[in-house]
Amino acid sequence: TRRMSSSFSLAQRQSTAELQMCDTLENWTKWCERTANTPAQLRCPPWRSGEDVAKQKALEDKKNRERSQMQRILAQGLYKTKIARELAHLPSSLDSEAVQRSRRDALEVVEKRTRRIKKALSDAARQRSDIQGCINKLQAVKDAAAKAELEEYVASRSSFFFGLKQMLTVDKVNNFREEELPYRDKKARKLSRQLGVSIPDAEVIASHFEKFASSDGSVVSKADFPKLIESLCGRDAFSEAQIRDSFRSMDTDGDGYICFSEYVIWHLDSVGAPRLSMALRN
Repeated sequence: TRRMSSSFSLAQRQSTAELQMCDTLENWTKWCERTANTPAQLRCPPWRSGEDVAKQKALEDKKNRERSQMQRILAQGLYKTKIARELAHLPSSLDSEAVQRSRRDALEVVEKRTRRIKKALSDAARQRSDIQGCINKLQAVKDAAAKAELEEYVASRSSFFFGLKQMLTVDKVNNFREEELPYRDKKARKLSRQLGVSIPDAEVIASHFEKFASSDGSVVSKADFPKLIESLCGRDAFSEAQIRDSFRSMDTDGDGYICFSEYVIWHLDSVGAPRLSMALRN
């Protein structure tokens, strides 16, 4: 068995060596004889299908037409003339009437295009004017809205914090003069400058003082002073003795009445600056 297997492998190696040593022509001849009866199935390349084929056919037709045209020109001898070289793109049957007709047609086309361009430019100018008008109107609306918002803000803050009898407006804010204020406001401002108090605080204190003052709003009596203290600080903030002592310290002339200039000093020393709740009550 070993001898048979060794002889078989030796024969196989010899046949392989003979095949390698064979000439190329012999191999080619053997291959052709072996595949002679096999049917051939040629593949179609991708550039020979669909749109590529149609484009290729159109190019071939154009080439054939140009070739026939050149052959006709060469046969007639027209290639020797200058006009044939300059007007090769024009038809062969060309005369003066055809030239005039072609010129008129070209001028009509140019005139139509000119009219369309002029109309487009006029429409653009009109639309630009309309757009500018819309922009101006929108700006006017924005300015009016901003002015109304400012007036509303000033109106809400003027009576809320400053206690003026008349609501402030934008015109009054821009054209403000202290000489036009009422006597009480001018007096409060003057006193606030003397005492080093802010004007809004002095006006709030004056407004609260006038609620319990006499008919003319200049003085508060001894009987109304406890009501003022109770409205200002509450019922339990000061005792009756403290209220009497406070009124006695302010009533320097002993007539039973105190004026605003006497009261504001005590208010700042004993109570302090007015709070927001005090402005709301006023």
